Amino acid sequence: YDVDGVGLTLISAVSRKKHGNAGTFDVDLPLTGTPGVECRVGNGGTFLQTIVFTFSEAVTSVSGTTTTTCGTVNSTTISGPTVTVELGHVTCDGSDITVTVPGVNGVSGSVDASTTMTLRTGDVNADRVVGTADLKEIRMEVGQGLVNEDNFRDDITVDGKVNHGDTTLEKSKL
Repeated sequence: YDVDGVGLTLISAVSRKKHGNAGTFDVDLPLTGTPGVECRVGNGGTFLQTIVFTFSEAVTSVSGTTTTTCGTVNSTTISGPTVTVELGHVTCDGSDITVTVPGVNGVSGSVDASTTMTLRTGDVNADRVVGTADLKEIRMEVGQGLVNEDNFRDDITVDGKVNHGDTTLEKSKL
């Protein structure tokens, strides 16, 4: 039931990854303007990405076919007010990726949802450049235990800790 008269609306979109035993962390993807930067590769090099769209009410169905500008759509699932899109074969590092879910339906209407992210492995400070400032930031976090909300971006290998694997991957991206 739509209480404010607006109908079903897209509230947010994030890129989500599980960082080993440290938990799941999201990179915000703005719905307009400059895309958010996804700096983490992770998942053992399987080139998987998860995008989560959150709506103003429970989603009842998706009537369109989800598309992506990079990789393949493995699945589109609904849980309450969220639609989760699992992408595979995302190998376009350094590019913008747009994910579109057309025909998202709720009790009060239907909308098309879309978000764009810049995939730039190693750009931990999200300045759109992979550089020595990123490597310095990662090095400062090495050995600090499990990552948290403040430093998860430095765990570009997504294993739950900032370690030698992250510095090695970062150096390969410079």
